[in-house]
Amino acid sequence: MNNWFNNRFNDEEGNTVFLRGKDHMESFISSRKYAQRLEISYHFNGNHKTKLPNEAMLVHLDQLEQKLEHEFAKEGKAILVLSFTGNHRRTWQVYSTDVYASILAINRAIDTEVPLDIVHDTDEDWLFYKNFYLKDNHKSQQ
Repeated sequence: MNNWFNNRFNDEEGNTVFLRGKDHMESFISSRKYAQRLEISYHFNGNHKTKLPNEAMLVHLDQLEQKLEHEFAKEGKAILVLSFTGNHRRTWQVYSTDVYASILAINRAIDTEVPLDIVHDTDEDWLFYKNFYLKDNHKSQQ
């Protein structure tokens, strides 16, 4: 069972961003199998002042996230570990053993014409995740 940590911060432009991240990822990190990181961004029309989603959009974003998590869990080749909401977008960070299988899982989860930006990077040491996990949980690197 995974627990989530939460935080709120301001991005470099001063926009409020809400972060949710999975705790207890040590076994995934130490396996060194999940070395590919996908950044999946969904842009939305939010409040023009706060740049955050309204309640209906927040429900929609959470439903998309649940669908993604469900599809990733089916084959066990990817895990969604961070979720950022702010500045008119929700961005999910996913670590994967197989980028192609993860893209197929995204296509199964998001079965409508949902505009997504997807960026791939290799991150064998989970440095992106650790940057937020360690900072937000004040834990020392192991």
